[in-house]
Amino acid sequence: MRVTSVLTLLYFLMCLSTPASAIGLYGTTDMHDPSTIVNEDGTYWTFGTGGGASNFPINALYSNDLVNWSRGPSPIPANTYPNWINSKVPGFDGNFWAPDLIEMNGRYYLYYSAFSSTSGMNSAIGVLVTDSLNNP
Repeated sequence: MRVTSVLTLLYFLMCLSTPASAIGLYGTTDMHDPSTIVNEDGTYWTFGTGGGASNFPINALYSNDLVNWSRGPSPIPANTYPNWINSKVPGFDGNFWAPDLIEMNGRYYLYYSAFSSTSGMNSAIGVLVTDSLNNP
């Protein structure tokens, strides 16, 4: 057996015997369909599918260390949503799904889907724009 083959085999066996470790997350970590995590001035933000119009239309979480997370304010206040949704999504029930967040040219864009589970396949995509996630 060649020396390189033996070294490769030994390295492979060593990797198998080394336990993997995971970093635990703390605080509020319950969120469906989380968006990309974006950093603004040391605060990390992610957004996710909401719990309906009267709860958190879009969930927001933030962290200063990517380990300890807290719930932030929903970018859409409870029991409200843009007027255009009624005409584009008949039967809209206040559920915003699968948002995603990007930063581009100093502005933050939060794309989200407005979905109606009662009227078939009617849905639309909206966008919220702000200059700051920390002070929207």
